Amino acid sequence: MTTRVSFGPFRAENVNLSGSDFVTGIPSPSAALGFVGAIARKLGVLGWDHRAILIIHDLEEGTGRQRGEQAIKAGRLIPVEIAETVTGRGLFTIIAEIPGHHSITSLTAAFIRMRFSGGSIFAPSGLSLPQVVRPVKGLDISAILAQLPRGMALAPPQDRNDARTVSFGEETSLEDIAFRSYSAKGMKMGGYLVPCPVGYRVLEETMTETPPRRCRNTEIPFALVDSAVGLAEYVSIRNRKAFEDTHAAFDACGWAWSCTGNLKMFSPFHLGAASA
Repeated sequence: MTTRVSFGPFRAENVNLSGSDFVTGIPSPSAALGFVGAIARKLGVLGWDHRAILIIHDLEEGTGRQRGEQAIKAGRLIPVEIAETVTGRGLFTIIAEIPGHHSITSLTAAFIRMRFSGGSIFAPSGLSLPQVVRPVKGLDISAILAQLPRGMALAPPQDRNDARTVSFGEETSLEDIAFRSYSAKGMKMGGYLVPCPVGYRVLEETMTETPPRRCRNTEIPFALVDSAVGLAEYVSIRNRKAFEDTHAAFDACGWAWSCTGNLKMFSPFHLGAASA
């Protein structure tokens, strides 16, 4: 049994828009997967079988300057660190698929204590946070989408041979991703393609009895990884083909942990592309 629920629209402030070493300006799909995964664990669900559809209704990069951490040196208060990140604010919806049966009451209790991509969440004007938690009943996801403002799902590409490049920093693959991004020609083949964090390549064995070298805290799981960048597709939530029914929507627009060997990717599409 699986529970599907819509969280949103909700406002989020000071969200991290530095998704990886290669991409800034959008929340990473891992932020949506982490959001749903954290709620699942609060409900007692372990494992990595949850899925998430990330819908962006509005997004604005912050213009304020980050305040560095302060410390006293030689009797003076001086900044010792400036966070190297891009933050912003926006209006989002996350549609979640969580294994097991869970009540709206328990889902709401977990949701109202959450953050998204490092930022605080708030209800949109005129609503409270419990009011934006809605069950997705059966196959009729359109009933949920009809209640949402216009927006775009940031989704893995579907049936796009022109979007199968995944790069771990190699010059030629990065150039290919840059060439195919923001292409008007590419839009004729489907949605708008944009660079996107798509996963990691783990550089050393993590399932060992001894903590990995160079970890700061032996009690916290740690691994050295290469970040992967690929292409994602903006799909309108009014797209009837992509959101034909609930199963089709999660298959077409959902992010899910997909792993094999040392590849830990955010979707089956990108796992297949990285494994090729």
